[in-house]
Amino acid sequence: MGSENVVRFLARAAEIRKTRRESGDREELEAIARELGFTDEDLAHVAQEARAHFVRGQAFLEEGLLDDAVRELEDARILAPGAETECALAHALSRRNADRGNDATRAEALARARLADEGMAP
Repeated sequence: MGSENVVRFLARAAEIRKTRRESGDREELEAIARELGFTDEDLAHVAQEARAHFVRGQAFLEEGLLDDAVRELEDARILAPGAETECALAHALSRRNADRGNDATRAEALARARLADEGMAP
């Protein structure tokens, strides 16, 4: 997999997220990757990268490095959206909000969207 394809994939995924204020779902992101010529092996590599971002984000969160945690978890969410990543990101944003007072709405929106997706809307 060429790094140019990865960059194009990330740009398209980020574009989706920016225009809709949410990441694309897994099927949509896989369709983008296939359109860019990704193989099953390439998709597995993307999944590994997403997991690495998630693990780093969790580690940063545990260390109280909240900006780094949010950045890593946002990258993980772009590559592989899902409940685990979105809940971790909402938690990181919420903790950062406690320090700064400016991310509560976003954290709450992520949590509510995930609950709605799971059929558990409040």
